[in-house]
Amino acid sequence: MPSSTPAIPVRIPRSDANTVGQAPSASPVPPRGIPLHLHVATLIKQRIKQGQYAVGSQLPTVRQLSQEMRFSHGAVQRALGVLHGEGILQPRRGVGTVVTDSSQCTQTALFFGFVQPFYHLFSQNLQQTVEHSLNRHTNFCITQTSRNDPERERQLIEHLITNGMNGLMIWPIEGHANANYYQEVADRIPTVLVDRTFPGAKVSSVTLESTGAGEEIAQHLYDLGHRRVLVVCDPADISPFLDLKTGLRHKARQLGPAFHLEILDCPVIQMILAYEERNYQPADACYEQLASLLRQGGYDALFCPQNDLFQYVFLDPDRMEVLEGIQLASTHDSNRPTKSRKWYATGILEWGHDLPGMIQSALDLLQEMVLTRRRLRRSVRFSRTLESRTWHPVPRSGTKASTLP
Repeated sequence: MPSSTPAIPVRIPRSDANTVGQAPSASPVPPRGIPLHLHVATLIKQRIKQGQYAVGSQLPTVRQLSQEMRFSHGAVQRALGVLHGEGILQPRRGVGTVVTDSSQCTQTALFFGFVQPFYHLFSQNLQQTVEHSLNRHTNFCITQTSRNDPERERQLIEHLITNGMNGLMIWPIEGHANANYYQEVADRIPTVLVDRTFPGAKVSSVTLESTGAGEEIAQHLYDLGHRRVLVVCDPADISPFLDLKTGLRHKARQLGPAFHLEILDCPVIQMILAYEERNYQPADACYEQLASLLRQGGYDALFCPQNDLFQYVFLDPDRMEVLEGIQLASTHDSNRPTKSRKWYATGILEWGHDLPGMIQSALDLLQEMVLTRRRLRRSVRFSRTLESRTWHPVPRSGTKASTLP
C-alpha cells in the first residue's frame, strides 16, 4: 500500500459494553467416567492455576462454592477433602480453608473442541493460530473440520460433547441450517461462536464489526477521490459478508449520487478452492468477467474482502494492465503469510483484522464459563483497521530503501 495513504484512527478490538445476557448453567455433568466430586476438585485446581485463588488466600465456604458452581454440598465437600489430602488446601481454625500449595495445579488443563468449516490452506493457518493461543493457559483443543456440511457439523459436535469436552468453539457453516442447533448446544455446554452470528441466537460470540467496516471502506475511498467503485464479494450466506455489504450500501446512499458503488456477487470462495487445487479455469473465467467490467464501467476502485482474488486473478504480468489507474482495496487476516513484492507494488489498501486476538478471546471466554459455571451470553466484536504497507526496491548501490513497517 502506498505510504502516502491518509491515516485514519486506529480502533482496538473491543468487547461490547452490554452483555447479551447470562444465565446459570444447567445441572453440571462431569466428563464420562469421572466421579462428580473429582470433577469439582479439578475445576477448583484450574481456578488455583489461573490465580483466582492465590496461595495464602481463603477459599469461599462450601455453601458459597456450591451455589456459585451449581454442585451439591456433598460433592463440593468431598472435592475439598481430596484437595486437603493432596496438600493443596488446609483448614485453619478461625480462618477457613486456605490455599497452601499450587504446584500440583499447574498441569490441570481444560479440553476444548473446535469445529470449523474450512478444508483448504486457511484451515492450516487457523490451526496454527489456535495452537499459539492455547499456550496462554496451557489448555488443549481438538480441532475438526465440518467441510461446510451441516450434518457432519452436528455429528462432530455431538462426538466432542460425548467425549467430555469442557467447552466448544464453533465457526459455523454457511447458511442457517444449524442455527437453532447452536442454541441447543449452548444450553448444554459452554459454547462460543466465532466469526458468525444469527438473529435471535443467545449464544456467546466473537466476531468482526463488519457493518461499520463497510461504511468506513466506502468513506475512505470517497475521501481519496474515487467515485466509481466495483465491489466483488462472494454470495455466501454468512453474516460477515452480508453485514459488510450492508455497510457499503448504506454509506453509498449517504454519499449521494456523486458516489457510484456496484456490488457484484461472484463465487470467489469456489475460485480460491479450485486454484489451490491447481484448477485455474475458474480464476481465468473470473478474470475475463472482471476485465470486461473494468474496461467498460469506468471504475476507479476495486474492492474485494478476499485478497486472494487479486493474487490469483490479476497478478500475472499480462493481466496487470487492466488495473492501471484503479485503486485496489481488500481485507486481510493479520496472521496470514506476507504477500509477494508484486502484491505490495500494486498499492493495495488493506483493512486488517486480528484473527489471533479473536481466537484468544473465544478461548478466554470459554475458560471463564467453565471455571465460573455460568452460561455467559456475551458478544465480543473486533474492528478492522486500515494498514499501510508498500514495497520499495532496494537501490543498486545496495543501500536499503524504506521497508515494510
